[in-house]
Amino acid sequence: MTTHLENIATILTYVDEHTSADIVIDALCDEVEHLVEKHITFRDVENFIAYFKFILSSSRVPKQLLFDQNLIMAFINRTYADYSNEAQMHRIMELREFLMRTLPLDSEITLERLSSVEDRLSRDRTPDLQTVIQRVRIGLLLKWVQGPLENEFSPGIRDYITFLATVYGQYKSNRVLNVDWVPCDVTEGDAKLMQREYPRFEQAIREAISLVKNAQTKVRSAKYQDEFRIVLLSLDSLVKRAKSGELDSVGAFKDKILVATTLMYVQDDFVIKDAELKKLIQLFVSLYRQFRDKHYGSN
Repeated sequence: MTTHLENIATILTYVDEHTSADIVIDALCDEVEHLVEKHITFRDVENFIAYFKFILSSSRVPKQLLFDQNLIMAFINRTYADYSNEAQMHRIMELREFLMRTLPLDSEITLERLSSVEDRLSRDRTPDLQTVIQRVRIGLLLKWVQGPLENEFSPGIRDYITFLATVYGQYKSNRVLNVDWVPCDVTEGDAKLMQREYPRFEQAIREAISLVKNAQTKVRSAKYQDEFRIVLLSLDSLVKRAKSGELDSVGAFKDKILVATTLMYVQDDFVIKDAELKKLIQLFVSLYRQFRDKHYGSN
């Protein structure tokens, strides 16, 4: 059975191996857009199921409801009435693509077929480690680009990072409705800045991976206190660094990465939580709160 530390090591290793200075902004945009678009489509599918279940239960139900382009367009146009034609067409195509995995085009819409779509939606919504990896990667990259680098970026890229962070926040709080995605133009100065500073981020990630892998060799039981001892050690390290004025060091950023990654992982629906783990999460969140908004510096 895979342990929590193994999963955390897998997450950090993925971030390290699939990220580089020249793709940071593109990676952020791609990951955020993928999660947000999937979330919106799932919500549209859920609404589609609820709406047509209601219609089929009505005493005035049409003799036959056929699943075709006109029906999808009518549903989306009603749902996104105040959006542009371009936005509506995008939502139509996304919804149609999902529904056609279960509903054949021109087939009759029945309660049985809607239940099949509902089953498919439930399966696709099942939490998985890859989604956790995406969320952690977004969280760590935002943590880096919204640190001291933010004040050195050009106004354009600062605004774009704020846009991505805002959309991602709306996604996490289930408040995102629709997004007009726009490309980001990374200036030569912004690119040079990330090339210069990225080795520090990379070093912190790799040191965190080493800490986790070393901790795996020392776990002697299945108790949470044993497996997550490394988190308390990193929190203790942050306290010591705070007292010595070293919270802006790469070493401190490494500890923050380890704690932040663990918290993003264990709080995700992917991880089944019993009462004991919930209490431990509460403890970690309380202890980390004083450090979560600080970032490492260039010096």
